[in-house]
Amino acid sequence: MRKRVFLLAVSCKSGGLCPGGIDLDNPKEWIRIVRDDGQAGAVQGHEIDFAQPLDVIEFDGRPMPQGKQKENWVIDNHSCRKIGTEPMKRVLQAFREYGYHG
Repeated sequence: MRKRVFLLAVSCKSGGLCPGGIDLDNPKEWIRIVRDDGQAGAVQGHEIDFAQPLDVIEFDGRPMPQGKQKENWVIDNHSCRKIGTEPMKRVLQAFREYGYHG
């Protein structure tokens, strides 16, 4: 399944990265990109096209929920590529539209 993600975080995890952001095809959902290693492990920079927060990436992938982390997705066939970068004001817009306000 093709996914587009607006990255809001690319944190370090166990010798790799733990990228996550808004699913642009279903903006009320969060996607966390993980490795298909049975442990939902960290990915490497080249696996996400060296994308950083505010970048938009696109990839072919599939859900890989594990425990409470239902938002996990795996990238298939090294298909991830950076397709753009959003301005900081887009983060504020995303928060207003989809963030928790309670």
